[in-house]
Amino acid sequence: MQAFNANINGSPQYLYKSRKSLESLMEQLGMPTIWFTLSMADNHWHDLHSMFQRNKFGHAGAFPEFATPSLEAKWKQRFV
Repeated sequence: MQAFNANINGSPQYLYKSRKSLESLMEQLGMPTIWFTLSMADNHWHDLHSMFQRNKFGHAGAFPEFATPSLEAKWKQRFV
């Protein structure tokens, strides 16, 4: 039964199998420098998008103002 549960998303066996897969990937290729999930939540992280507004010296720039929420969403989706 545990072998079958490893194919069910969200089950402890599935998460264990995914963890082991990720650990072996990092062992072969090394630690990643950035981890980007490409999930919908990434479009709502103000801190993540403020990183893209850095100048050449690494200082945070002003976050742009948008006329509508849809324009802001399009700007954030451009980075994905």
